[in-house]
Amino acid sequence: MKDSVVREVFIAAPRERVWEVITTPEHINQWLWDFAEIDLRVGGAMSLAGTYQGKPFSYEATIEHLDPPHVFAFRWAEGGWVEGGSTRVEIMLTVEGEGTRLRLVESGFASLDIGEERRDALFDDISGGWKNELGQLVAYVQRLQRGSTGS
Repeated sequence: MKDSVVREVFIAAPRERVWEVITTPEHINQWLWDFAEIDLRVGGAMSLAGTYQGKPFSYEATIEHLDPPHVFAFRWAEGGWVEGGSTRVEIMLTVEGEGTRLRLVESGFASLDIGEERRDALFDDISGGWKNELGQLVAYVQRLQRGSTGS
């Protein structure tokens, strides 16, 4: 049974810049979803909303771990999809050469009480979604970096 989605990307930017982009609403709204609200502290709430494949959605999350600028972890659920539980997203940032290695692990799919077929479909959808969203993150940070260097 599939339990964890793991994705890694290299971002040609300082870790502090990447941290800012993944934890502040004004940046999240540019690369991830249309609306983000974050109380950036352990136990703080995070709300995200947008449109995916033409359908509106919203996620509610609770921040479980913060170690700026190294680790950002939260537990979330999307009301219409995962009423049978939640998954945990942990994003780890490490310095690599002149940039940052971002490793994302979303886990807890095996414990979702939504039936195997639906759980497998959700896993595949989330896995593909993170691939696209992290690509958007890399592109957004590259645009920011070009703007900050004047090139």
